[in-house]
Amino acid sequence: MDEPIWDELFDANLDDIDLRFHLGGRSATPVEIARRILSSVDVLEQLDTRSLEWVDVLYPGRSRAADDSLPRSFEDVVARVQDGARKDDVGNFHPSWGYYLSVLGFLAGSDRSLCPFSFSVSDGEDPPGSRNSFELELNDALVSGREAITECVASLVDIWAPIRGGVFGYEVTKRNENHPLWYPPVGVLTYMANGSGYTLPSSPLVDLRPLQNGTLAVLTDWTLDAVLDYQSEFRAVDAGAERG
Repeated sequence: MDEPIWDELFDANLDDIDLRFHLGGRSATPVEIARRILSSVDVLEQLDTRSLEWVDVLYPGRSRAADDSLPRSFEDVVARVQDGARKDDVGNFHPSWGYYLSVLGFLAGSDRSLCPFSFSVSDGEDPPGSRNSFELELNDALVSGREAITECVASLVDIWAPIRGGVFGYEVTKRNENHPLWYPPVGVLTYMANGSGYTLPSSPLVDLRPLQNGTLAVLTDWTLDAVLDYQSEFRAVDAGAERG
């Protein structure tokens, strides 16, 4: 697989490409969390097929051990999550209280200077002010092209079942930071779940792909101008919509 130049996949004006999902807030058991973590790792290893070293799940109040590799055994990950992966009350797992996890994927055999993937997830019914998000940084990932990224996002949607989200660039986020009603903004890929309260407009700018519980809009042109044009169409259709 030849290494693509990111500017050949994305307009350089987008800058700092990442994926973000809004999860909406829900309780989850350690078994559910562990399944989603390992499933996400499997998906990312299909996107970047180099040998990767996954660093342990992190959580507040835990000291890093010398051997901090993420277990690949389902039972071990469940135990690790149950042991303390949460935002509050370290030492006691309360599904409704929420959790925060962070996982890093380094190039195996390296000095950990190259980190193709960094993802974190925060979710839970309480407190209501929780960020409730899945975030993935992928600027160092070795990918085969846009379709591979699109398939990766669709698979992660199935795993995490977000309300909305997509692949954004920093410039788009910056332009929308003072407009919370429309956050997250439309990106080169945008997902809306059924019942989210938003409608993804049909447009020559995008390919609308139905997924299990919603729709993924894939821009045909991954540029800042195309994002802003589709964002204008999105806002015209969804003016006054209640956020899901």
